[in-house]
Parts: sequence; structure tokens; C-alpha cells
Amino acid sequence: MIAASRNGLSSYRFRCAFRGLDIIANITKSSIMSDSKGDLSSEKDIITGAHASIAMMNVDPSNSNHQRKKRKRNPYGNLKKKKSDAARKVDSNRGTWREQKPDEPKLPHNGSYAAQSMQQLFGVSLPDNLPDEIKVTKRKVALLIAYVGTNYSGFQINENQKTVQAEIELALYKARFVQKSNFGFPHKYSWSTSGRTDKGVHACAQVCSMKLEIGEMTGEEVIKRINSALPKDITVLDVKRTTRNFCAKTGRSRVRYQYMIPSYIFFPDARRVFEESGIDATRSPSDPITDDEVKALRAKLKNYRVTSGQLESLQCALKLYNGTHAYHNFTRRMNPGDKAASRYIIEFVAKAPVIREDGTEWIPTLVLGQAFLLNQIRKMVALACDVVSHRATLDTMKYALSKETKLRLPIAPAEGLFLDMSVYDGYNERKNRTSDLAEDLDWINQEGSPVMQKWRTFKESVVQQKIVDQEAEEGNFIKYLYAQINIFDSDVAYKTRDDRT
Repeated sequence: MIAASRNGLSSYRFRCAFRGLDIIANITKSSIMSDSKGDLSSEKDIITGAHASIAMMNVDPSNSNHQRKKRKRNPYGNLKKKKSDAARKVDSNRGTWREQKPDEPKLPHNGSYAAQSMQQLFGVSLPDNLPDEIKVTKRKVALLIAYVGTNYSGFQINENQKTVQAEIELALYKARFVQKSNFGFPHKYSWSTSGRTDKGVHACAQVCSMKLEIGEMTGEEVIKRINSALPKDITVLDVKRTTRNFCAKTGRSRVRYQYMIPSYIFFPDARRVFEESGIDATRSPSDPITDDEVKALRAKLKNYRVTSGQLESLQCALKLYNGTHAYHNFTRRMNPGDKAASRYIIEFVAKAPVIREDGTEWIPTLVLGQAFLLNQIRKMVALACDVVSHRATLDTMKYALSKETKLRLPIAPAEGLFLDMSVYDGYNERKNRTSDLAEDLDWINQEGSPVMQKWRTFKESVVQQKIVDQEAEEGNFIKYLYAQINIFDSDVAYKTRDDRT
């Protein structure tokens, strides 16, 4: 009897342990062995006690097919990954924007015009005559947006800064596509953007996704209402209905940027021109060249035309970026070996030079890649230009792209860069298998369509013309050329490990 009780109990304990239950606290071996002459509790009493312990844990031991909680699947049929405790903590804090006490009301983002500090700082007054809020069906949409970034501190919303995102959100609120309760809380209407541009950088095809209360309005009506509330340097080119789970950031497959280089950057004897104008290396770096000096220098340099040899050298330098490389030297706050520094460049090319109305020749360069780091493109252009001007070599570029090297690189002016096009090939392919209502985000292959005609007009007549006019007025590239010749010591900065030893 004792052996039978032991075996039965051991088997029962094994089955319970296999299900993750611990009943050892209530059933112990010592209670079984307390008396071998008949005082031993019967097996029935032991099993009854075990059932009572398990009942306290809300588990039915008689159910051999105890069901575990099923893991959810994502829209593509794959099991979702279990989140770690750290990931759950991040999710619980997402969208709070700042530390707040539990009993405090949630405050809008400090970079939104919903915040009173932003209204006072930039003199913005919210409309007080808006009609009463009426519940309208929300639709997930993607906006194709173009803007001139000269007057903004970048695209992304930022505390006490004038940004493009803040202007777009204000326009959506004025157009009644975002309710007052959601104004200042971008996460409430699922805001996402295909990429962030730096201060002063323009865009012709920025894509933003969000949920808007547009009901059954047509795309043209939505565009008209938003544009009527936007400043003149920001415009919505197109609106597309998307799938419910679309995200402009994660759904993007590729992005193309354009950087315009004035040909006089490659002037072969620019140092002599500076010296003849009374500007040489003896001037203190804290004493910048004046506006009058910039105009005098520009008059001497603007008629320069790039040679075929220089253009070929530029093509060779830019081609070296193609493929996957480490770009920790081309951004901020990254160290050699950081995995996040790895970036894949599909193509980087220089197009045929174009002479603008003021007589200045410009070289358009196009770079197509999956994603870019902060300041990456501007530093890529600066290093390639130094190769053409013989201040650096192709070996210098290879060294800068190595995983374990550290090099100080110059940065080209922000005024020549703009976002040219966003591509969503992967999203279009997945969407066509799952949704009939959503539209393709395929602007790059719609050459000649009304949307692309507006895109090209904005690109050529607004953005590119703005770059040309701004250079004629401010001379940012001339100041950059002066810094490269008289301030930036390329002989020291471009020394490789072999040169230093």
C-alpha cells in the first residue's frame, strides 16, 4: 500500500510538474512516511489534498488537454514574437512624451502648436470659431508632401523649435481632420513619416501616414482643405488610401536624395583667387568672410565649368559608396564597430551639369539607398569633392568606410540637399495580396501623371531654384570652399593608420 501510494503520488507529482504546477508545499514525503502501521493517510486523501491545492491555483488537473493561451499572429500569418520585460516597459511609456505623475493630465508635445509655449514663442493663435466636433469615419492615408526647409529647424517635431511637422499638424487641425482632443498627441492619430530631414534641407516627396477623419471625401477635397491651411513653403501633392497597418517609416523600401554641387567647388587654383581678394590662411577662423567678399569671389568663380576629367573623377569617387559599408565616420556619436552604422547604397551617380539662369553651372548628384544616417550624405559628398580636388584619395575613402577606423570628415552645406523620392515597392506587393481598397504608392513609376507633373514643377521651379537663389545671396558654398582651403587641414585629418605610423 505504501509503495502504491508512493508510486501513484510520484506519477501525479510528475504530471503536475510537467504542467508547471508546484504542490510540494501541500503534499510532502514526510506526511506519507509518518506511520507504517496503518496511520498513513490513504492515497485517496492524498490525491484529494492535491486537487484542493491545484484548485487554489485555478487549474483543473483532470483536464489532460489543458489549453495554453494561443499566441497571436501578425497580418502575414507569422507568430508574433514574445516581448521582453524591457520591451513591455517601453510600450507602456510610448507616447507619453515626458515624465508625468499618474494624477496629472497628459500634456501635448512641447514642439506642437497645441502647447501654449509654442503659441507664444511663434505668435500662433488657434482658431476659436471652428464648428462643433462631429464624429467622422477615420481613414488611414498617406500624404505626399513637398516643402522648402529654409525657415525650419528640420522636419521632425521638436521642443520649442519651428518644424515642418508642427506646421502640418496645425493645418490638419484647422482642416478638422484631427480633433482637438488629439491635437498635440501625434500617436493618437498614428503619425509616421518616411524620413527626417535636417535643418535647412528641402523635400519633394516626403511621405507621412496617419489616420484622418475624412469620411468619404475625395482626395482632391482633402488636398485642397489641407493646402489652404498650410504656409506657402509647404504643400500636399497627393493623398492615397492605405491599409490599416501601413507605416510610412517601416513600409518604405528605398529613398532617393539629390545633392546639387556648384562647379566652382572644383576650381583648380581657388587658393590663389582667395589670396588675390585679400583672403588667406592668416585670417582667424573666428573672422568669417564678409558678404561683400563673398560677392566679389562669386563674380570670379561662377563662370567656371567642370572638366570631363573632374566629372569622371567624381563619378569614380561616388561609385565607391555603392554596396554595404560602415558609415560611423559619416555621422555623429557613432563608434567603430557599431552595427547601426552599416548602410546599403544602391546607387550614387552624378548627372550632366546644368547651367542656370545666373550663369552658374551645377552638377546634380543622385543617391539611392535604404536608409541614411544624420549628416551622412553631406559628408559623403564632401569627401568625394575632396578626392576630385586632390585633397584626398580613393584610398582615403576606403579607409573611411572601414569598420574599425576613426576619421574626422568635413561636411558639405545643407543648402544643396533635398529629398527627391520615396519608394514603396515592398508595401505595394504585399498590399495587392491583402487589400482591394488601398491604393498603390507608386509615384516613381507614374511619369507624366498629374501628381508627377506637380512634383517635377515643385522640384525644378521651387526647390532647385531656391538652392540657386540662396547661393547667389548667401554664398554658402563659397564659404565652404574657403574653409576647406584655409581652415580644414586635410593633410592631418585624412591621415590613415599607416600614415600615422
